[in-house]
Amino acid sequence: MESYDILANQPVVIDNGSGVIKAGFAGDQIPKYCFPNYVGRPKHVRVMAGALEGDLFIGPKAEEHRGLLSVRYPMEHGIVNDWNDMERIWQYVYSKEQLQTFSEEHPVLLTEAPLNPSKNREKAAEVFFETFNVPALFISMQAVLSLYATGRTTGVVLDAGDGVTHVVPIYEGFAIPHSIMRVDVAGRDVSRYLRLLLRKEGYNFNTSAEFEVVRTIKERACYLSLNPQKDETLETEKAQYILPDGSSLNELVDPLVNTWELVDPLANTRELVDPLVNTQELVDPLVNTWELVDPLANTRELVDPLVNTLPSERVFKVARCHVDNSQPINMLTTMWSGV
Repeated sequence: MESYDILANQPVVIDNGSGVIKAGFAGDQIPKYCFPNYVGRPKHVRVMAGALEGDLFIGPKAEEHRGLLSVRYPMEHGIVNDWNDMERIWQYVYSKEQLQTFSEEHPVLLTEAPLNPSKNREKAAEVFFETFNVPALFISMQAVLSLYATGRTTGVVLDAGDGVTHVVPIYEGFAIPHSIMRVDVAGRDVSRYLRLLLRKEGYNFNTSAEFEVVRTIKERACYLSLNPQKDETLETEKAQYILPDGSSLNELVDPLVNTWELVDPLANTRELVDPLVNTQELVDPLVNTWELVDPLANTRELVDPLVNTLPSERVFKVARCHVDNSQPINMLTTMWSGV
């Protein structure tokens, strides 16, 4: 009877993104806590009173003091590479600073990217059952929950997060595995490419903490041009970004517009269109109306151009299909709304 009571408790939901962790309880409209999915360790040994205390920092404290820390992401391209750090982050989710609850008392819903290795899922289950002693665990595909958030159960989800970009066809709430397209190029790769462009302009961002500055620049100052050739000939207002030390990056627009030159799967929307069209053709016997959902989790600056560009490309190649674009209001927490 006691075990049944525990299973009846409100489940804990952990959206385990490569770049951002969203955590809270099932039934909430938005996650209670969102924080970067990285850990920070002091760069130098503490030698004086009043210095930063602690050996490991997670969440807002790691973000606040990242200039003094060596920052490390435990996940790369949706796959956990450092299970010790990942376990510490999950412990932090249950701590008094976050959910303030005991892991033994609540079932867990954990999300993961499509086509992840089964070993990754098995190890996550091992940690939750053996370390956290959770009563129940369900691992769900992020794309399915994102589609639920739009009020649909059938559609094609294009999801570009921090670590993975994937196209997932879903029919009546079930993903069709053999039709899923996945590209391990996403927001973090855009940040790395932007760092390279800035280096060519004479700005060096070498440390892990400085890489987070590049990510912030990307999110606040970058955009995806609908017509790069045309924009290069126009007089565009120069963007300016103030760095944490008070200095500024002037005339940012030139290196930023050229982020189209990244890796082909992201640089050319046709490379995204083809998987979408191929996916539709694979599931066409089952699905008569093709609904496209565009929840781009952490690469928010890419959303509007893709929404505007993709329909014309698709209508040309798949004229017989009805196309219904749906763009979530808050793309960072789209998955959460579908729980």
